[in-house]
Amino acid sequence: GYKSMTSFDERNINNLQQKQLIAKKAAELVKDGEIIFIDSGTTTMHMIEHITNTKNLTILTNNIEVIMRSIPFPNINVISLSGSLNRETLSFTGSSAADVLSKYNISKAFVAATGISTIGGATNSSPSETDIKRTALMKSQKNYLLVDHSKFDVISLMTFSNFANINSIITDDIPPAPLKEYLEKNDCEIQLISAE
Repeated sequence: GYKSMTSFDERNINNLQQKQLIAKKAAELVKDGEIIFIDSGTTTMHMIEHITNTKNLTILTNNIEVIMRSIPFPNINVISLSGSLNRETLSFTGSSAADVLSKYNISKAFVAATGISTIGGATNSSPSETDIKRTALMKSQKNYLLVDHSKFDVISLMTFSNFANINSIITDDIPPAPLKEYLEKNDCEIQLISAE
């Protein structure tokens, strides 16, 4: 089917196990006392269940699902970005969200992409999310891209980052050779989930 037309719920069920494992691996990078950005996406939201024991963690997010999942854990400080509700991605988007984000110093940003390729870099199909992703990556000390193999060699509408600005991609499979070489050339590490 035509990818960007599928609803959040449908995309959610797609590759669910891989997404959960990618999120779990990403969560292992989160340390006590950090300020992290968690992007809106069907993979990133699964990080919360794996960081519930982190002490004095601050999460900046525009994603409603991330906010909801964090509510039971008083050790997680949640700072929500403002903006207009995008029902398709269950997130707040727009320039005001990026403005809020630009005021914070972020230790780590965990960002989703709808496609990664040698030509387009890290790309995204939602223009209203692009500014937020760019700002997060600019303000954060370490940047992680959470993508499953279905995103390899896909070019979506807008590029939000080149790979030189990404510390590593966390994924479920080794990218095809040209993409893998391109990532390595840009010092972008490939972190693979272990097969369960």
